[in-house]
Amino acid sequence: MENKEWDGGIFTHCLIKGLYGKVNENNYEWVTLDELDNYLTGEVFIMTDGKHKPKVNCTLIGETTVLSKVN
Repeated sequence: MENKEWDGGIFTHCLIKGLYGKVNENNYEWVTLDELDNYLTGEVFIMTDGKHKPKVNCTLIGETTVLSKVN
């Protein structure tokens, strides 16, 4: 789903926000796959009025799977 407000697709918009720290639930300097998965699942679902529900399809899920560092 795309919208000018998001400057492209909603999933990519939320993904970038998440990697830059929006998902940082534990306030550590690292964003984990679990945090990003939780954020994307909820945020995309809400912002699309339930039309999209992303899910992770991999075996790397866990608190130790670090994706980015928050500055």
